[in-house]
Amino acid sequence: RMELVEGDLTEAHANPAVKAAGPYQLAILALNSILILNTPERQRAALRSLAGLLAPGGLAVVDTWIPVPADLTAFDGRLSLDWLRTDPETGNEVTKQSAAWFDPVSRIVTLVTLFDEGRPGESTVRWTRNGVLRFVTVDELISYATDAGLLVEQVAGDHELNPLAPGSDRAVLLARKPQSA
Repeated sequence: RMELVEGDLTEAHANPAVKAAGPYQLAILALNSILILNTPERQRAALRSLAGLLAPGGLAVVDTWIPVPADLTAFDGRLSLDWLRTDPETGNEVTKQSAAWFDPVSRIVTLVTLFDEGRPGESTVRWTRNGVLRFVTVDELISYATDAGLLVEQVAGDHELNPLAPGSDRAVLLARKPQSA
């Protein structure tokens, strides 16, 4: 049984519906979600919020993409075709294109995504999504967890929890709330 609770992740620990169902043994911030919290303050607040929801001994897991330099060179504003798919419900072709700009000082990526949908040979409908992401470093991730009162047990380089190594494009942090917290 699951219940969807909408709200700001950085304030989840104060949400009555979320708090009432806890404390939790496991809290997961997955699928690069920390990147959409596009300031260091919001990223840090997310870890504090997760820590506040955990039971003593509970585990927080944060999974994020750590781009390597070759990834960042593509974030120069060029328009790229991401994919072309056929919508199984409508039969329409849907094209996704994107352009991104990376600021190495702030580690901010400004992203514009274009979706075009229509039948071959007919007019298409376009919608646009604008976003801002902030890449987090492994050191920041560890700092956020530690500052939230969590004990970092491991930072892995992939979902199989292999060691973090130079060139790893993923960081999976596992941090536990102390038993005496």
